[in-house]
Amino acid sequence: MEFMDLFRPKWKHSDLRVRKAAVAKLTDQRKLYLVVTNDHSWEIQEAALSKIDDQARLADIVAYGWGKAREAATSKLTDQTRLADLAQNDGDVRVRVAAYRKLGNEQAAKREIEKETEMVVWCEKCQKVLGTGDYRTDSVQPPSAKEMEADYFFDQSTCNKCRSTVNFVRRNEINYSGRRRIENELRGVN
Repeated sequence: MEFMDLFRPKWKHSDLRVRKAAVAKLTDQRKLYLVVTNDHSWEIQEAALSKIDDQARLADIVAYGWGKAREAATSKLTDQTRLADLAQNDGDVRVRVAAYRKLGNEQAAKREIEKETEMVVWCEKCQKVLGTGDYRTDSVQPPSAKEMEADYFFDQSTCNKCRSTVNFVRRNEINYSGRRRIENELRGVN
């Protein structure tokens, strides 16, 4: 226990168990909102989010929150117009899927999941450049500098993603330990 814990509200305590017990007793929507937006533990955020029923606060969490909290808040929204807008325009696939499911459109949710899955399916050459043969085993090794210089990567079967990947790696002289960051940048994920 930290010295400052003596002066903080229990829902801001440094001990996870104390915060969880305090959140279980909270009923004030504003304080629950503050817990969701400021606590670093998903377990505590989830406990607070389950007690929020104020639609304006849920909409704020979706708009300004991050990660799982946005998805969970989306699944609690009831405004059909806002849900339709999220389903069509949100940048996070988890939020779009949650919105489609809340709207009762499971087919569209499945399409969103399939589209996201397609984004991580690289052609063989992209896999070689990024070393992403299998996300679980990382079985494909990155190419040597000699292979990178060769025209091997630019034949008829080379996809545009390969061209941009190779050019990005060459232009930035990237070492391959940062290939996850490279991959995320190429996919547009921050």
